[in-house]
Amino acid sequence: METLSIKRVKCPAHMGDFFILENDDKISSVMCKKNGYQVHITHWAKKCLKLGMVAIDIGANLGCFTIPFAKFVGNKGTVHAFECTKTIYQQLTTNVFINGLINVNTYHIGLSNKNGVMWVHKNSKNFSFLEPMYSGICTISNNITNHSVEVRTLDSYNFSVVHFIKIDVEEHIIPCLEGAIQTITNHKPKMIIEIRNDQLSDKLHTNKIDRLKIIKKILQPLGYKFKRISNHDFYCEIK
Repeated sequence: METLSIKRVKCPAHMGDFFILENDDKISSVMCKKNGYQVHITHWAKKCLKLGMVAIDIGANLGCFTIPFAKFVGNKGTVHAFECTKTIYQQLTTNVFINGLINVNTYHIGLSNKNGVMWVHKNSKNFSFLEPMYSGICTISNNITNHSVEVRTLDSYNFSVVHFIKIDVEEHIIPCLEGAIQTITNHKPKMIIEIRNDQLSDKLHTNKIDRLKIIKKILQPLGYKFKRISNHDFYCEIK
């Protein structure tokens, strides 16, 4: 029986202990280095989050930001962490547990612009993507079988308080935001959003998508201003 090779490591840059996949060539391999994985996100989140606040981590992966977010908001605050990939979701919940966090809710759910079921498709670069069920994509990559997952809109959760949202969902960023408009409109959270225009074309279309332009059309009418904090990450708030 084939099993995953895992190890437990201490990651000071991410403020905790983590179980990671030894053969992961993306997040796990980078976060264990001295400077950690995309720690600018942690630094910006620390400026936004105070004790007692509510944060949402969309595309939480193995928890490299969920863990510090939870420590920033403390036991009187809450972090809602969403991860659609089954194996990575299992890492996420394990890492929340081994860090002794009682203020994190984890969800094996994909967030989109409608409720239903989609494929989680894993490509050769170790990214995961949500795909419509009718697209017919269901392959095997990196020895992990693609799988279907429940998807919901963020708005369907009707969270009563939201202070901060981090979104890193690769190509699914636009549908994810479309399903979160009511939440964003009601609570006006500060946000960190990964937007990759150079990544891939839309799998159901042949044209490249200017995601930044589309996202600005979604959020600027609500009063959001955009500040680039890395090549692909933007800090957004209403001013």
